[in-house]
Amino acid sequence: MLLRDDISKEKVKMDLTPMIDVIFLLLIFFMLSAKFKTIEAQIISNLPKTHGTLSASYKDASEIRVFLSWCNPRSYQCSKNPQIGRPVLKCGDPAIGFKLMERNGRPDYNMLIDFLIKQKVEQAGRNAGEGIKVIIDAQPLVPWEHVIKALDAVMSVGIKDVSFAAKEDLIKKYSP
Repeated sequence: MLLRDDISKEKVKMDLTPMIDVIFLLLIFFMLSAKFKTIEAQIISNLPKTHGTLSASYKDASEIRVFLSWCNPRSYQCSKNPQIGRPVLKCGDPAIGFKLMERNGRPDYNMLIDFLIKQKVEQAGRNAGEGIKVIIDAQPLVPWEHVIKALDAVMSVGIKDVSFAAKEDLIKKYSP
């Protein structure tokens, strides 16, 4: 006959294996049912697919170039020193000319957005159905922060046809 003292002396052992199995099943369920935000997939760029000759044909009136250069702080001369310089943003149509877009000595991406909206409205009035093509041309010393800000400004206006310019020697070097 068991007494109460004998019953209380028995230790209760809990098996952790089923609880670990349930935790892993919940983890797998939530990982499979979660949706991840993919921002990189929204960036569509048209890089050159051939290694043919480069031409400087500016006949397309719907082409807008965004230039990002690294210039001396006191002048607009291009600098080759990464320690001395600041980013300069210029935008425009190569056939017409370029407009400097900065405020207080810093690139102003709101001016770029306003310029692109104006160009988009003018393009819609001229050629219905044709979109604007934007080419982002950044010098190697320009920090990537400014290139991404320019790309964000272009994408926020709704322009999907965005390309990046490359130097001719780099295209020849890496083309098959």
